[in-house]
Amino acid sequence: MNKRLKKILSISLGILFLSFLALLPTILIQSTVKSVNLAVKIKREITQKKTGQPPVAAIEPLEKVGFYHFLPGTKAYYLEAIDKDLGLPAAAAGTAARPKEQVITEAKNAAAAIISLDDSNSPSADDYNLNLAKLAKQNGFRATLTYDNCLNLAILKNILPYLDAVKINLGDTENNYCSTTAETYLPAMQAKIQAIKATGVHLEILDYLNSANSTTTEINKFITAVAESAGQDAIIHFSSADGVADATTTPIIIAAREQALRAGFKYVYIGGFDYPLGENTYCADGTVALGRQDDFLLQNNLKDGKCADGTAIPGVWK
Repeated sequence: MNKRLKKILSISLGILFLSFLALLPTILIQSTVKSVNLAVKIKREITQKKTGQPPVAAIEPLEKVGFYHFLPGTKAYYLEAIDKDLGLPAAAAGTAARPKEQVITEAKNAAAAIISLDDSNSPSADDYNLNLAKLAKQNGFRATLTYDNCLNLAILKNILPYLDAVKINLGDTENNYCSTTAETYLPAMQAKIQAIKATGVHLEILDYLNSANSTTTEINKFITAVAESAGQDAIIHFSSADGVADATTTPIIIAAREQALRAGFKYVYIGGFDYPLGENTYCADGTVALGRQDDFLLQNNLKDGKCADGTAIPGVWK
């Protein structure tokens, strides 16, 4: 091989190597996302969802449970609702529950820092959640609860002292999941928001959208009620009624988010489809504070919960 050819080959290899170095961060990020997704998929089901069996437990990043401003990227032990997700009668919910001590042991073995509870529709299941939240606290875990707006306020007040974060779900009013009019379910939501804020527990709000509650008028009623009770720093999520958006619901959800942003809310998210603008958290200058994809945390640019300019983002960051 002559000197000229060797020189050309050396330059070409150098260019290829520099190109690889430039692409390396992107490759690593994509590889990390895939490996995290795969690991979660492998670990997700600790038990199979079968009627009459204990509810499904999963090890998830907390974003998968639906919290965006609470300990980003932290591993959570998520326990599905005891009765309604399994199709169990209310009377069976208490006896079908996963033993509380088993939950604690499994959470410790998985190195989870949070135990995330789902709501229920029976007194026995409510007692189970309350006692498990107490036990979680005693064992050094943080505890979160996803709570249907249509459930009793007294139940929420009983468990609040043992919780660190609550997500209120406004149900699918079109299918009678909750009350059927804004005049009924919005005051119920405001009462729960006030109770939560009085304790200092972190709060996020999810509004499931459908043909009955997604008009401009209905969205305005919702965001007005949230502003009155939680302020415009409230963390709001919009999703379709079944959690999976389609060609009909996708533009509705995007429009609802834009309407809330125009009303002055800063932290408005969407779920059920890929839409980066609706997954990321942004600083006032438009830079990404928290970058997410498919409910996985990709980047956290906050320092002690603050952007580079010193602006604090509401939430619990440590």
